[in-house]
Amino acid sequence: MALEKFAKANPNSTVAVAYLNTALGARKEIKRLQQESGLMIKVAEEVKITNIPMQIPAVRQAIYGVIKLINETSEKNDGD
Repeated sequence: MALEKFAKANPNSTVAVAYLNTALGARKEIKRLQQESGLMIKVAEEVKITNIPMQIPAVRQAIYGVIKLINETSEKNDGD
């Protein structure tokens, strides 16, 4: 409803900004509710891991494999 009112409002007015902010807040709330109910999978944008035992060769090799996969995937997506 807020997006519909935003489309009809003068884009330079503070009223238009208020409608847009309301729509943004509603979308965030809808997303949160869908994630909590299991209808939408929550995917982390960034993962930070501490205390990785890099002195263990198998762990080090696995970490480097993940980094290589990330780099390869990023290069493929950048070309799209």
